[in-house]
Amino acid sequence: MYRYGIIVLLAMLGGCQILDAPREVVIEINNHSPQDIDFLRLSNHQKEGITQAYSLLTGATILVPFGFESMPNTDGSYMLQYRLASSIDTLTHQFGYYTNGYPVEKKIILKIYADSIRVDHLMK
Repeated sequence: MYRYGIIVLLAMLGGCQILDAPREVVIEINNHSPQDIDFLRLSNHQKEGITQAYSLLTGATILVPFGFESMPNTDGSYMLQYRLASSIDTLTHQFGYYTNGYPVEKKIILKIYADSIRVDHLMK
């Protein structure tokens, strides 16, 4: 009985997060649209941890480190806000998932097209 209690305790301690796990995910953003992106920003779904604003030429790629150090240990998703150069509208797209303030993925790849966004995940 004592062994089962230890196994359950270890599973509970290690199941949610690994101690000293990185609190950052790299987000790769590719502009596959026929237009430049003149505004691009990342945050979580509650607009916490907002990154600096970026611009991205057609065919270009950027890597954006997204850290969780300043955010609460909650669950949520990421939010991308961007605007194509020919538009006055800022578009919003929610994607991905993080848990207890830790990213689930090692890397997220966003491919922005003229009418859609493709999201690929590289798991830890």
